[in-house]
Amino acid sequence: MVMRYRIGGKQREMGLGGAGAGKMPLVEARAKAERVQAQLRNGIDPLAAKMEIARVVAIPTFHSAMNEYISRTEPSWKNQKAHNGALASKLRHASS
Repeated sequence: MVMRYRIGGKQREMGLGGAGAGKMPLVEARAKAERVQAQLRNGIDPLAAKMEIARVVAIPTFHSAMNEYISRTEPSWKNQKAHNGALASKLRHASS
């Protein structure tokens, strides 16, 4: 099911869920649509809010997790060999 709305002079479409047998019941879709309409009444673009939430809680890639790990643990490394090993591992496994 798709809900169409207009905000800031721009028409948007937001998926509410699947329709049909075994999918979202109509009652649930109507409840979701009401929550979207409440956001619109408060001046909030529900699609932008949904995308912002997804961005904030996004699972980090291996590459970004590896960079974060290296930057956090690098000060405690005792020698150049540990540094070279970590960077080689990063290049081998996290190149993107």
